[in-house]
Amino acid sequence: MRLEINNNYPTLVTTDDLEYANYISERMNVARVYGPREINAWQTLKLMSKARNLYCANSTLSLWASFLVLALGGSVYCPYPFFRDAEMESAAAFRPK
Repeated sequence: MRLEINNNYPTLVTTDDLEYANYISERMNVARVYGPREINAWQTLKLMSKARNLYCANSTLSLWASFLVLALGGSVYCPYPFFRDAEMESAAAFRPK
């Protein structure tokens, strides 16, 4: 499935893997990439929670940011299954509908 990104809003990337994020960002219209030396976890959570559309990763931080975005009326796109480990997947309570 291909999602159309609304170009009226800047695309921001937060990551702890700057090398890969910069590689991906060259192929997308990314306004800014933030790494761990620029913003801390709390600042990242605040930034992510302000998104109208959030594309999250398999991480607890992304899961909490997703919760906040949904609570504020935004849209969230998560990987499915959320967990990579098949044993953990069976214990997952979070499932998109």
